[in-house]
Amino acid sequence: AIRSLRRGDLGFKLEPLGSGHTEELSIAQVKAVFIHLAPNASSKGAAGRNLTATFRDGKSVQGTSDDYQPGAPVFSLVPPAGRGQFERIIVNGAAIASVQ
Repeated sequence: AIRSLRRGDLGFKLEPLGSGHTEELSIAQVKAVFIHLAPNASSKGAAGRNLTATFRDGKSVQGTSDDYQPGAPVFSLVPPAGRGQFERIIVNGAAIASVQ
């Protein structure tokens, strides 16, 4: 579980749900962090620009972003309403090949 990840944070603590030790990770160590919806919640649309972010490995994610800036180290996407189990995707800007 990630207990705290605020806009602009470049790192976070990953806590195991069972036994184990908390790990500190940098956004630079991952392509993206997918934040799950709370149980029984439904996704909501968001204001911003509709974007498709394509990672260097060719995979892509789509959503609306109100904080994307070219060259930014981190930005977020809100998936379209009703499409999937994620509330938000925190994207590592360095892992991106292109944004359209």
